[in-house]
Amino acid sequence: MSVEGELQGGRYRVGRTLGGQPHVRLGVHVDSGAEVVLKRATFPESQEQLLREGRLLQRLSHPRLRGLVDIFLDGASPVLVLEYRRGPDVLAWCRGGELVPRACEAIRSLLPLLSYLHGRGIVHRDLKAQHLLVEMGEGQPQLVLLDLGLAGEEPLGVAGTRGYM
Repeated sequence: MSVEGELQGGRYRVGRTLGGQPHVRLGVHVDSGAEVVLKRATFPESQEQLLREGRLLQRLSHPRLRGLVDIFLDGASPVLVLEYRRGPDVLAWCRGGELVPRACEAIRSLLPLLSYLHGRGIVHRDLKAQHLLVEMGEGQPQLVLLDLGLAGEEPLGVAGTRGYM
């Protein structure tokens, strides 16, 4: 990606790496001061996947889905600018209490979002703990889906993260 502190797209200051992924960085919109996520394609073959994710996010609006703020090109590489959502990842949250009841609560909170996506013909294809964070809403956990990289409407054959399939 870019060096911390560097300006991207003329509007975003690059910050620290998020989630251990070098292609996903915290950013700050220079005019508003709003924190955002900057996600870019790291390889030429991943550019179409990132653009597909951006096109999907442009069509979707759900409170449990991180929203798309902007898309721009950095050289030849597309960069998605996404809402920055705060909260622990779902595994850390589940381990902070009785594991099975917390895991059931988390999964239950995800079902309306999955129904929303499936009702629009979209299949996620890579649902895993690293793509979910927990926000507390009205005392109840609500999962937020952070990544739609493999999601889509068209058949892909076998898709997902090795080790989860």
